[in-house]
Amino acid sequence: YGGNSFRCGGLAYGNLYRPDLPGSAGITSLIAMAHKMGRPGGLITIQSTNLVVEGFIDASGSHYGQASGGGIYIRTQLWRGHGRISVIGSNVELSWKRSPADSYTSPCAGGGGRIAVYYTDDRGWGGMIKAYGGTSYTQPFSGGTGTAYLENTVTNFNRLLLVSSDDVVPFTYQKDVNGLYPAEGVTPLLIPDGKTSFHQHRFHEVIIRGAARLGMMGTEVSLVVDNLITGRDSFGSIFVGPGQLLEVMRADSVHLNNFIVMAGGYARMPTSLRVAKCEQFVVNGVLDGVENLYLLQKVTSQFDLGYIATHSNRSLLSNRTQNIFDLQGEIVSAGSMTLFGKSIVRANRFVLPGGGILRGLDISIEASHVDVHYESFVYANVMYTLTSIYDVQTAYPDSSLLSPPYICNDGDGFISGFSHAGQSGNWYDCPPDDYYQASYGSIYHPNSVGSGYMTDYAGGIIRIISRNLTLD
Repeated sequence: YGGNSFRCGGLAYGNLYRPDLPGSAGITSLIAMAHKMGRPGGLITIQSTNLVVEGFIDASGSHYGQASGGGIYIRTQLWRGHGRISVIGSNVELSWKRSPADSYTSPCAGGGGRIAVYYTDDRGWGGMIKAYGGTSYTQPFSGGTGTAYLENTVTNFNRLLLVSSDDVVPFTYQKDVNGLYPAEGVTPLLIPDGKTSFHQHRFHEVIIRGAARLGMMGTEVSLVVDNLITGRDSFGSIFVGPGQLLEVMRADSVHLNNFIVMAGGYARMPTSLRVAKCEQFVVNGVLDGVENLYLLQKVTSQFDLGYIATHSNRSLLSNRTQNIFDLQGEIVSAGSMTLFGKSIVRANRFVLPGGGILRGLDISIEASHVDVHYESFVYANVMYTLTSIYDVQTAYPDSSLLSPPYICNDGDGFISGFSHAGQSGNWYDCPPDDYYQASYGSIYHPNSVGSGYMTDYAGGIIRIISRNLTLD
């Protein structure tokens, strides 16, 4: 309902601003599907002047089965109490399997439902709101987190809560065969019913807790957030897909397991962006607005075939073999940054603290101050970037990346060496005798990558232009 199923095909539906649909059913066993349907949460609508909740308002899925949470829609003036409002998805437990070989019991838990509360005064409310996705005995098959939308009808201040159960573990997403990241287990923002063209969701606050995963559905939807809040206990995810736009005005510190901007996606973030605890900070599309980037606590960062700018009026690159990582302030990376293709890193100050790694094929660093601390590395290697050797040879025509006409193989897998500034060694069985590879490139302005055979790791290029270089 509110969140996508994980690896089980169930997609989110409904309206986060006005829930008017119940949840959807699941099954615990294909054999017993006629009488073992997981019961989904229903639909509750409340309109009142004074709402006091000391007990439970519950439209959760049944405890067994893969059913989703339902919908709760409330309009009130005074909102008070210390009770609970919940639309939790159904859990799936290992004990339901009839035997270890039972393949009929799906491990997929139900997604969370939808809650919307409109009020004029909530100063007396101190209860709990839960739109958790259900948990599964097989991680990461937990259901996607549902939505909880709260709006003050006097001030129009609104917030979106995405909070997962403490039992949901963080998950590192991998690209599919098309180079995209899947929307499994994600809470997608949909185009509301009745809207047929581009729609913008705007929230004063978006709060992500636990392993909740925020995304968007389709290519005609955007998200604007005045204040993004992710607590230190957060290990969720944010996804910006092709044709989608995310704009965040303020985020004191981003604690997420995944921050992913796919190719064709656009994210505009605050001027100073601090990212902590992130397993993947991936930019395949556009990251805009950032002048000071701080990657903290061993963040793994991939800036892959994208364009990172400081002004929204800059044109995007059409050459997918080049990155421009252009910041006006500081870049501080304590993790591993991987730059694909030809990459230019510009900043006033570029710092790799202890353990930091900058890795790529063709790296240019242009900064007034460049500091590479003890046990930090700037690495340039052709195959680390997974770049096609044919593409590299096109970009560097004077580099011998492919096997030359007279490569020698004596039948035991030995081949002659390759060259750059120095001529290669030879193999005595090679015809003609003493065959070797000639050198190439410039002594004064090295501008070619090294050469290698097929999957060999040839050296790349590192250019550093700075006023002060500190190398420890």
